[in-house]
Amino acid sequence: LTRINSKNLRFSKEEISQYFGEKGYYLQDDDLDAIESCTEGWVTALVAFNMYLMDGISVRDSIRRFEHCNLEIENYISEEIFHMWSEGQQDFMESTSVLDRICAPLCEAITGYNASSMLQELYQKNTFLSFQDNDNIWLRYHRLFLDFLRKRLKERDSASICELYRKAGTWLESNGYPDEAIEYFLRGGFYNSAVQIIEEYGRLQLVHGEYITVMSWIDRLPSNYTEQSPLLLSFKSFCFAGLSDYHSAKEYSRKLSLLVKKSREATPDLYTSYLLVEANFHLLNGDTKSSMAAISEAASYGLGNSMKIKYVDFNLYDISMYRSMYYYVMRLLNENPDGFSSLLSDYRKLIGIYPGYAPLAKAELQYESGNLIKALPELAQAIEEAMTSRCPG
Repeated sequence: LTRINSKNLRFSKEEISQYFGEKGYYLQDDDLDAIESCTEGWVTALVAFNMYLMDGISVRDSIRRFEHCNLEIENYISEEIFHMWSEGQQDFMESTSVLDRICAPLCEAITGYNASSMLQELYQKNTFLSFQDNDNIWLRYHRLFLDFLRKRLKERDSASICELYRKAGTWLESNGYPDEAIEYFLRGGFYNSAVQIIEEYGRLQLVHGEYITVMSWIDRLPSNYTEQSPLLLSFKSFCFAGLSDYHSAKEYSRKLSLLVKKSREATPDLYTSYLLVEANFHLLNGDTKSSMAAISEAASYGLGNSMKIKYVDFNLYDISMYRSMYYYVMRLLNENPDGFSSLLSDYRKLIGIYPGYAPLAKAELQYESGNLIKALPELAQAIEEAMTSRCPG
């Protein structure tokens, strides 16, 4: 085999089509897309892939085999490429292979090497690295090369992998990458660290409707972590409700109720949060009466400073009350103005900053009823409140 540089190793989709056409295989666009994704246009990988086709294996079956085991590629990398680098470079690449993407500060944090000069040297020597952003900060290894490195690391020093995950999670958390920090803490089994970020960062994700993401984090925790955390139980209930799985939402609300009520007097904030999850659940089901009752009870407990410091902390419940379930709130305002005023009074005992959805609902109702003079003051109040709270809505 002839060594070629990294620029020549990557075939475009058109070149892949031409290569297989010359071999007598005329592939559909979706097959070409799958092959390009699988091999990333690496010539040696395409040659190995062609061997599967020559054996009469279908394209889809070839892709499945290629993704799980390819001794030809591994042998080529090991015999023709990997031995050219120093032991330090090999150790660096194997250690950083635990990362899905890499940058110099992160690599330095988990390996202790001078990562900036190491990465520059490796990149210049065509080590299957490619930049992932326009600023040339984040890189990643070629997919097949990454698999090779991870296999070597596991065989050489599998005990070090969890510690590498811990270091990666710690650096990512400290540098503002909570999603990735959670991922590496979960991979390494550092569940306490993962839970701490999920409980803090999960609120914001739910505000943005990232129910599947939050659920995936919680589902990867051992069950005892979820069952003993009122906040994680409330997240689960909220996610299921947001995904219209009301049966599961109610089940987690029941678990939350049992857990919170055990320490009701000691944790009024948590009990109030539970009641607001219940209010949201009832509202999603169109049961404004039960929702009002839950909010009224929550108002009697109130919230301590821990929940009122930042508007975004409470935004989780507020958005559901005044935006996502706008129809039900409007219906209540139209059919029972006194009930709406009572709801608003109780609800505003629970938040320190008002986002403006309540007066907006009033303004919309007045406008649609033809009362522009009455609508304008409510709209002005809604705008003022939204600007004061920096409400994204």
